[in-house]
Amino acid sequence: MAYIAGGTVPGTDRHYDGCRDKTEPSEKLVLTSSDLQGYFVRNSSVWGEAPYNVDGSRIFGGLSVIGKRENSPSSNLKILEPGKDSLEEIAKNGDMILAGYSITFQQFNDVMVQENRLKDDHFEMPESVLELLSADNSLLNLKNRTGENALVMPDGTRVEINVPGAYGALLYLGEVEVNGEMVKAVTFTTPLDYERAAAQTYLNSIVAKIPNGFQDSALDAGASAIDKTIGKRDTDKLHRLNPGTVAYANMIVKGILEISEGKGDWTKENALDYVLAQPPFCDNQLPGLATMIRESFGIDGTSSTIAHFAL
Repeated sequence: MAYIAGGTVPGTDRHYDGCRDKTEPSEKLVLTSSDLQGYFVRNSSVWGEAPYNVDGSRIFGGLSVIGKRENSPSSNLKILEPGKDSLEEIAKNGDMILAGYSITFQQFNDVMVQENRLKDDHFEMPESVLELLSADNSLLNLKNRTGENALVMPDGTRVEINVPGAYGALLYLGEVEVNGEMVKAVTFTTPLDYERAAAQTYLNSIVAKIPNGFQDSALDAGASAIDKTIGKRDTDKLHRLNPGTVAYANMIVKGILEISEGKGDWTKENALDYVLAQPPFCDNQLPGLATMIRESFGIDGTSSTIAHFAL
């Protein structure tokens, strides 16, 4: 809980200041949803260089983000019971699992500041922004919401805010019951979507084969073609699929084992299979890398109890 208490996360050398209020979460839940998807994008130096590059390349692995599936129904967030509910079945169904922590809004604000590396130590997001999130308006982009683009609250007041980092949006996950009360579950994630990231990845792979002097114009032309195909969406050239590092995958696996207490089929192998079923690790995208990461965990790289799939 370095994000709350301060310190470093195992597998990294980055120090987190923690929250002003270092009280541990009052509740910890294991959640699942079929209308959310996890995937890896962009890059982060926190978790080290990507395993598919030569040491010293300074090319880093991707970040894990959450998004809504295209044309998904309204939120169906549910609480899981590890041991009773099967991790293998959840993954086969393509559902997403999440760790839910009951924390104060001030703590949520402070964790968001740390994850986005905001330089303003006094950044305070008004709790009223949560009123703008619902099943019908599940994603709230907080980047450059100033001036005419300021947030307009239900009472008509305007709120200026700017979160320029990789996790610059709030995502409504649904509602869950905590101690007999229905509460809104919210996280922060990228304001950009999976479909645009996948398209950018494909475009980058093509442009990489073009001589350097023509790559910028090719990227611009390709971006225009993508906009015509899937519709114009917010993006940038860094928003492309990029697998996480072994250290990052290890952190997620340990997190799954921790929240499930290793009950039933919530084993290290099934947890790793779940991680490697997220784009772009899926077998039909990066089979060699998935095998390498499995072997780094001491697990047979050719076996899998969970079928990998593309989201």
